[in-house]
Amino acid sequence: MLENLKIEKKIPLFLITGFLGSGKTTLLKQFIDYQSEDLKIGIVQNEFAPANVDGITLRESGKPYEILEVNKGSVFCVCLLSDFIKSLATFLVDKSPDVLIIEASGLSDPIAIAEMLQAGEIRDKVFLSHIWCIIDAENYFKVRKIQSGRVEHQVRIADTVLINKADLQENTGTIKEDIQKINPYAKIKSATYCNIGLEKIPEFNKIKPVALQQQDQNKSFESCGRPDIQSAVLRTTKKISREGLERFLRDYAPKTFRLKGFAVLETDEVVAVQSTFANFEIKETSNKFSGTMLIAMGDDVNIAEMNREFKKQVKK
Repeated sequence: MLENLKIEKKIPLFLITGFLGSGKTTLLKQFIDYQSEDLKIGIVQNEFAPANVDGITLRESGKPYEILEVNKGSVFCVCLLSDFIKSLATFLVDKSPDVLIIEASGLSDPIAIAEMLQAGEIRDKVFLSHIWCIIDAENYFKVRKIQSGRVEHQVRIADTVLINKADLQENTGTIKEDIQKINPYAKIKSATYCNIGLEKIPEFNKIKPVALQQQDQNKSFESCGRPDIQSAVLRTTKKISREGLERFLRDYAPKTFRLKGFAVLETDEVVAVQSTFANFEIKETSNKFSGTMLIAMGDDVNIAEMNREFKKQVKK
């Protein structure tokens, strides 16, 4: 299916960006489902918080892949970059994937990816093939106000901008106009649940990625650095009632940009929790999880208060 990728001395790198809750892991799961029988897939999953629950979500596919998890910040931030490049070089040698996919933190600023890929440890191991930027149609302009520079940089380097959750937004025309002003070179697609035709991936190698075409211009943009965002990891081995979980989410989801994870209910059901801004969803999942772990991120997250209120909902 992607035999032309295997003859390269370097392996192709695909980057998935997009703000918190836009649908990056959903697109990544589709890539795994579609390509894992033909390719040995290597994944870098980057989480801004000090813990990661998206790796658990990926395991639902049941398909093989190798994964390197990088938490506590963005891999593009100077605070992690040096260590990340060393870890990535080791990962590539040890796992020998046919293709590498980086799912960047939603808070990342990847404007300098072209320079990053010139680092000595990885320069001869990977080449940039394609960059996706996932847009949350329902919350795009809200996010633009909160993290304007970061979002602009994610869009600016993209080869494909995917307007996801298009079913929740009656008119995506103004979003497309804004994207085209930032990046007139990108293909713009609309989708629900990131459902796009991944069978066209080989075509991506025929065109020089936008980030490389615009490398000199992008050097004039200063990185946004580490965002002033708080994150909380809520854990318990005790069970929680569905009513208690819903009550907690109603109170605290509106105070966060993103709240996600898994919870073990008092009925022994395991549910997945997904929240973007005030909208939350609780869904049953086949994942086996020994305890509840939720990750919350936002600029108004009082970690101590959130932990205290969460524990009030836990079954004694």
